Amino acid sequence: MSIKSKKPIFITKFGGSSLADEERRMKCALRVKELFNEGILPVAVVSAIGRKPSPYSTDALISLAEGLMMSSREMDMLMSCGENISAAIFSMTLSTLGLRSRALTGWQAGILTDDNHNNARIVQINTWTLEKLLMDEIVPVICGYQGINLNGEITTLGRGGSDISAVALGIALKSSEVRIYSDVDGIYTSDPKIYSEAGFISEISVNELINITNNGAAVMNPIAAALASGMKEMKLKFLGYDGRDMGTEVMHSHNFDYPYPVTAVTHISDLVQFKVLSESDKEKDSEIIFREVSSKDISLDMFSYYDGGIMFCSNKGDLFKIADILKSLGANFCYKEGLSKLSVIGESMRGMPGIMYRIVSSINRIGAKIYQSVDSHTTISILVEEGYLGNCIIVLCREFGLDWARSKNAT
Repeated sequence: MSIKSKKPIFITKFGGSSLADEERRMKCALRVKELFNEGILPVAVVSAIGRKPSPYSTDALISLAEGLMMSSREMDMLMSCGENISAAIFSMTLSTLGLRSRALTGWQAGILTDDNHNNARIVQINTWTLEKLLMDEIVPVICGYQGINLNGEITTLGRGGSDISAVALGIALKSSEVRIYSDVDGIYTSDPKIYSEAGFISEISVNELINITNNGAAVMNPIAAALASGMKEMKLKFLGYDGRDMGTEVMHSHNFDYPYPVTAVTHISDLVQFKVLSESDKEKDSEIIFREVSSKDISLDMFSYYDGGIMFCSNKGDLFKIADILKSLGANFCYKEGLSKLSVIGESMRGMPGIMYRIVSSINRIGAKIYQSVDSHTTISILVEEGYLGNCIIVLCREFGLDWARSKNAT
């Protein structure tokens, strides 16, 4: 079945903080109604309402299981409840504005996943039900973050999974545009809570989007960003739910006039750096370590060699798991806690000399120590102590001019 209507389809995804209270939900509903009135067929994807301590947030639901025997299957049953509540309430809100709508769970929307509970991957979307609703100009309100596997078990897609739902639905429905609405009016050059003068970015390349999401920017799930990168015919925008701004548009090529080398500074906190002594065969030792770590579904970052061996870092939550693995291998290792990864990202950095010098000299000026660095053509990452994080972000933002004058729509 395919939609015969010539009206374009837009996916509108609303984050939990945007749906936190009745006033915000009404503003979100108005964004959907505006699109409908413009002759667009909107599809709403919603996250769980609010953030902890809101009783319907995902974190609040997870806290109910503290101290209990946590089964991944039962946790999916529990964690999916927040989106169910959110979809039902938002559908009712749309109805008060005169729109016909239908709340759907992930499985009712046709989202089929693999069997990996708590971190499932979408393998197929059957769009028959959605297409029928859209043909009748009924707005589907879909629970993000969830699906169903071949055994009929509810699954969830991991943190930020509603973004994955939105982009995947956009691809399946051949949507013209996916809009990610939140309580922030778009993407900024750094975290405004740390650097208050962070500049607004009106346009960002899809490669930069992937880099910033992979390196700590909480604007979108990295898997969703990667999915969107392959869909050049589908627009992707980040907007504020209050409708007062033009937002940030993702460009599939770096074709905008942007003479500055750096687009953003991002960060990831609560990291641990491991150093493993390996003087004989680093390549073989690293292969063994990575094989054992990956078998436990643990992710490592910032891998590099040094004179005495191997360095890498991980999330603090995996510290003891990794330490146990290294002990079982008889490895001679040490680790340091309380570190943060800072990443300087920009498509225009490619081939430009002097970026690393400016980063190092800036960090040296405030007396911080760089424990490790890795780089590519468009991203340079450094590891610093947590206590210096805020000052490091500020000094790097100032060094590369990431203030309002650095906005891509600035003249």
